[in-house]
Amino acid sequence: MPAAVPSPTEDLWEAYSLAYEFLNDQLFDNALPNCILNFATHGRANAFFTLGRWQEQLADTPAAGANKKGRRQAHELSLNPVLLDGPVDKALAWIVRLMVQLHLHEKGNDYDYPQGYYSAEFTNAMWAIGLPCSSDGTPTGNRTGFTMNHWIDPAGKFAEAIKEIP
Repeated sequence: MPAAVPSPTEDLWEAYSLAYEFLNDQLFDNALPNCILNFATHGRANAFFTLGRWQEQLADTPAAGANKKGRRQAHELSLNPVLLDGPVDKALAWIVRLMVQLHLHEKGNDYDYPQGYYSAEFTNAMWAIGLPCSSDGTPTGNRTGFTMNHWIDPAGKFAEAIKEIP
């Protein structure tokens, strides 16, 4: 019998997982935790990050990653599936943008800003990784606010990393 052909679902999730693992290694020194990688639409958003979206009740024995209530939580990184119809580097840039948000949270920077607000800390992290951003998508735009457009710096860490992505 011929080998079973992986389903489109298996192919998609494997590619997404491999991209996350590779980018975590190359850009974040494997500092980011495992999380739920998802595809969903949320208004007109290209992607969104949700803290602790997924939880599971654990058995009586505490397990790694469990909180005080005996639950394990996972953050969600979700891409709008429409990104899959465009250039791969654009989809990867959105994954990394979510990873930057996750990284800032993991560093303990739960700043008290309104939901959807992009702080200078976020913008500085994006610029440092090679995904500069501003309110209008230009180098002279505002670096904080509720709207943030990023672009790929061809000489940045992100552009270098994706040249090597499996």
